Amino acid sequence: MHLLKRKKTPKKEDEDNTKDEMDTSPDNSQADTDMVDRPSPNVGAGAGSSGGAVRPPRVPLNPSLMVDDDEEDEEELEKEVDEPETEEVNEDMGTQQLRFKKFSKLKKQPYLSSEFTAGDCKWHIKGYPYGSPNARPGHISMFLCVTDPQKMNYGWSKRTAFTLKLVNQTDPTKTYEKPLEHVFRSGESDWGISAFFSHNELEATPGFLVDDTVILQVDLQVFRTPTNMTWNFNWDSKVETGFVGIRNQGATCYLNSLLQALYHLGTFRKAVYLMPTQNDTPENSIPLALQRVFYRLQFDNDSSGTKELTAAFGWNKRQSYIQQDVQELNRVFCDNLEAKMKGTISDGMVERLFRGQLLKYIRCKNVTYESKRSEMYYDVSLNVKGMHNVYDSLNDYVSVETLSGDNKYDAGVHGLQDAEMGCAFLTLPPILELHLKRFVYDPETDRNGKINDRYEFPATLNLKRYLHKDADCSVKPLYRLYGVLVHSGDVHGGHYYAYIRPTTKAQWYKFDDERVTKARTKEVFEGTFGGEDKRHFRAADGKIVTFPVKKTANAYMLLYIRDADRDQLLASVPGEEIPAHLKERFDREEAEKAARKKEKEEAHLYLRARVARFSDYLAYHNVDLCDFENTPSFKVKKTATIKDLKNEVAAALNIPPHRQRYWLCFSRRNGTVRPDEPFSLRDMDAPLEKHLKRATELRFWLEESRAPEDCTDEEKLFHTPAAGEALMFFKYYDPATQKINMMNYAFVNTRDAISTVVPTLTEWAKLPPQTPLNLYEEIKPSMIDAVNPADTFKTAELGSGDIICYQTIPPPGSNYKLPTAQDYYLYMYNRLAVRFRALDKPTEDAHVFELTKSMTFDEIVAHLGPALNVDPAYIRLTAHSKIYEKPRITPIVRGNKEKLTEMLAGWGSAPASDILYYEVLTDYTLAELEANKLLKVDWYNSKTELVSSHKVLVPRTSRMNNVIAKIKEQVPEAAEADVRLLEVHNHRISRSISPEEPTSGYSEYGVFRAEAIPDEEKDKNAVRVQTVHFFIDIATYYFGTPFYFAIHKGEKFSEIKRRLQRKLDIPDEEFAKWKFGILHPYFGKVRYIEDLMKGEDGVLVDYMSGSDQLGLEHAMPKRQRIKRQAEMGVVINK
Repeated sequence: MHLLKRKKTPKKEDEDNTKDEMDTSPDNSQADTDMVDRPSPNVGAGAGSSGGAVRPPRVPLNPSLMVDDDEEDEEELEKEVDEPETEEVNEDMGTQQLRFKKFSKLKKQPYLSSEFTAGDCKWHIKGYPYGSPNARPGHISMFLCVTDPQKMNYGWSKRTAFTLKLVNQTDPTKTYEKPLEHVFRSGESDWGISAFFSHNELEATPGFLVDDTVILQVDLQVFRTPTNMTWNFNWDSKVETGFVGIRNQGATCYLNSLLQALYHLGTFRKAVYLMPTQNDTPENSIPLALQRVFYRLQFDNDSSGTKELTAAFGWNKRQSYIQQDVQELNRVFCDNLEAKMKGTISDGMVERLFRGQLLKYIRCKNVTYESKRSEMYYDVSLNVKGMHNVYDSLNDYVSVETLSGDNKYDAGVHGLQDAEMGCAFLTLPPILELHLKRFVYDPETDRNGKINDRYEFPATLNLKRYLHKDADCSVKPLYRLYGVLVHSGDVHGGHYYAYIRPTTKAQWYKFDDERVTKARTKEVFEGTFGGEDKRHFRAADGKIVTFPVKKTANAYMLLYIRDADRDQLLASVPGEEIPAHLKERFDREEAEKAARKKEKEEAHLYLRARVARFSDYLAYHNVDLCDFENTPSFKVKKTATIKDLKNEVAAALNIPPHRQRYWLCFSRRNGTVRPDEPFSLRDMDAPLEKHLKRATELRFWLEESRAPEDCTDEEKLFHTPAAGEALMFFKYYDPATQKINMMNYAFVNTRDAISTVVPTLTEWAKLPPQTPLNLYEEIKPSMIDAVNPADTFKTAELGSGDIICYQTIPPPGSNYKLPTAQDYYLYMYNRLAVRFRALDKPTEDAHVFELTKSMTFDEIVAHLGPALNVDPAYIRLTAHSKIYEKPRITPIVRGNKEKLTEMLAGWGSAPASDILYYEVLTDYTLAELEANKLLKVDWYNSKTELVSSHKVLVPRTSRMNNVIAKIKEQVPEAAEADVRLLEVHNHRISRSISPEEPTSGYSEYGVFRAEAIPDEEKDKNAVRVQTVHFFIDIATYYFGTPFYFAIHKGEKFSEIKRRLQRKLDIPDEEFAKWKFGILHPYFGKVRYIEDLMKGEDGVLVDYMSGSDQLGLEHAMPKRQRIKRQAEMGVVINK
């Protein structure tokens, strides 16, 4: 390295020498000369090769306010030299076409082109004439595909630039083109556009569809660069660069880029580490989550994740798939951290690193009056449109604006005065963030757009000339570029990544989510300036064709570090300076993570044993014996034995191994789980895995010995079932409490009558002897069969694991809600917990009721009415859509007599719901609404103004004249008028409704328009013309209220305009701005009346056909912009 002394304004004889020192490109000589004469030059044509040699202007913008350039003592900057760079080399090029012959008769399927070779790889085009499965309807889909990607070498990749084309067969210069870039690799072996070209444009544009043939073409360029040669799945960022990346959650690349830029600022990282988080919980603490990310980036060998951080932000999974603006995130994130640092050792660090002060002033020209105001800033937003480089944008930022004419400044007692308005920097922060305004909103088209123009920035930045004359210049305002945050894509989406120089050395690195690679200086500067690139491909005749393509990957944020603070800001943070509690916490988390990983890797060696005890049976009051999900579970090796399991259970449940006997529980075909037989002595040493079927879980009933505690005799500890004996379980149902209780279990002889156990059953239930009982077999939840006590167990097909439920016989006259066990089991089988929500608050549960599946509409609202303090007759219900997670469009019809299960059922394969929505009717009961027809009608006056809205209830079999009669009753001015009903769609009258038309075809969700028929329309010599309001944007847009207007035969257009103005009551000034045209009712094409009449006052009806409409064209309204979800702004909720 050598030191380069930058001179003050060079003398003429020294200019050539200066140019040699400062620039490496011979083309820069003219640019340097221009720079002396003009304050805003376009310089640095060779900036990419020289590391961004954009130079500042020589002339200060406001000498009276800025630092005097003659007093500037520029600091010597070290010229940094990167290692020799390898130029990008064309590996190969290729082109191929796919012809859709007989396009109109093609099937809805993909078609493939012939193969072609480029870059030692075979390729083909895949085209869908009617769109790929996920494409918008009515579009051609087009993709470039690697042929047989599974045959490629492991870790293969191909970096490409290609252009998808729809060939214009009559004029090749009008061929439709879409340039793309992609790295093809395993898992991403095809790339293209699903909505490549619409069928409407295909038919409307000449040359694309010729003789029912469409031609698709791809021009491909495959690159081989040093970076590309490392692009494979075996890439280890830590080994290759010493740094690790951050995993993308879906669309969090913007967050990853910002985090990397902040992490490598050692001072900032240390301040984050020092924030007190000892008592914080991971899911609710942004500082702790950020500390974790930084710690992982510093010490892990693999990429870090951000799920804990975004969870601490309060983001849900969906928000992780919405890409936001990185500059807005930076502001919100730093504001949040700044607030959380208050009162800690890190208090004020965000301000000290990123905050500067700006002076804004307004100075009157003709009187002595000046207004000054200073404000703080954390970043500087620079215009890109119309600018060549950063210095141009800074000139524009501090430029002086003259306030004069209609825009004079109100100087208080001095009145309106001509004035100058501008700004200057009072202080500059150690870290200067420049936001390049590449995304701009165009109010004329109501759309955002991205500026991809070439825009240069230097490696070193001298800001002294932009400081206010009173600014403190003790620290030289000389900055070096530290980071470039890049956006690749367009306004609708894209990808963020960052170039960062994390040390004082010259080496740059590219941080692209989890992948970190070394970057060349040309890649950092020339690769992110934007502008145009050259593409090459080999044409069919073998010639190399070159054409320009817009670069969509360009710098969006620039981070400069003040040279005087550079060493301190980029200093590393050694492990001993990290608080001990963080190291302990994160090391413990890492150990737990490693243990979980090991557990997952060894999961195939283990099984889970769930053990149910009789105490679990006693505590269970539902169908079957117990809920195994709530019983103790033990993770044991598959090679373990029952002996091993006994020892584990003994340690956990304090049951001696010799007092344990295990019964294996099987899942029966009817869905119940019952014990079958105990493990014998010969099974004690057999591995448990032999009992596994398909599952990885075994379920056991642990029979605990009922022998005295001091008993050790194996034969006395447990009953040994003899031949013909079975283990039975017995439950008791009490209709008074509506509860089932497990009573006991017993071994029975299957040859005995069932009645032999009745005395024991009455004893267990503490019933008087000889109490008559009803007995039932619990087969499955929906099958509870009565048992005849006179039958034997064998005759009744009762065996081991079966359950008998018994109860007393209800006495005559008892009024139990569920008198028998069968009734109770049926209730349990049919019961459902249903959540009710108000229709106008569809996300809030208002009430929860336990209902049964067979309930009718009236039974449901009978439960709901008292809770709402409303007559159930006024409640209407609406089902829930599980597909869209919102109420269905139409309510449930009470008259359909649906059961609750039908109301909750999903459409098609969608699962059933547990939500119903309710609304309380006010004017009519639900029975009245369903028996009649409720229609909505809006009444308009003669000026086409909405006056009132009405609900009209008429019989379902009535006609529309009944609706008109009801409107006459409700609207006084309609009582004596001739009233008509109109249907209006998309701000146009679709038809006039006949009074004799039945009402049955209309629903309550539409709105009719009612109005009095004007007398002038009743004139037989008048022509009724529909008149509409519209404006022209890209297409014809209708708005406002359409109306019928009577035009008299022979009436001049000037008179028609006068009557229109009177009818609508429009002021002269506004009406003069309107244009008048004739519109086709379907195609929306406008024929302007002034053009048709050639400036003369003609008869309008002579120019119109029967279906034409009279159009009133307005200027395009300044509509409030509707933001997309991705533009809603970054929100950190915690």
